[in-house]
Amino acid sequence: MEAFILRMYKFQKDRGIKDECITNCQFLNDCIKHSYNIDVKVRACIVFSLQEDTELRTIIHLVIGINDAIIDPSYDIASLKPKKYFFDIITYMKAINGINVPLDFKKKVISKFIEFSGFAKRIEGGELLVCNKTYYNEQADFLGGISPGNPGM
Repeated sequence: MEAFILRMYKFQKDRGIKDECITNCQFLNDCIKHSYNIDVKVRACIVFSLQEDTELRTIIHLVIGINDAIIDPSYDIASLKPKKYFFDIITYMKAINGINVPLDFKKKVISKFIEFSGFAKRIEGGELLVCNKTYYNEQADFLGGISPGNPGM
């Protein structure tokens, strides 16, 4: 599966794909369910990253969970270093305790996290939630006949 994810990253990096975590999770979820008989969870998370320019980024995001492993299907977020994933509001709020974060921003993070939790449930429930069908199909074409279980490499 690692080779498959790396090919997804290559496709996204080469084309400058950003802000497509919903479509990326839908795509990877579909591929895994087609290739394996395993329980896949789509999970909403808050990604906290401190960039080189000391910019603190907070990103509401979707990832794939398999057992205890987290797979981030989005190159733009997976490539951030350093970063930390939070899977609930309480843990995130504890992490930012002592950092001057405006109340309005905290409210926006909570609201978006709830919204993305809903997206995760919809994908898990079998709904096709693709924000960009052209991108989904182009990524599928790039990966060709390979799958997470048979990366063709």
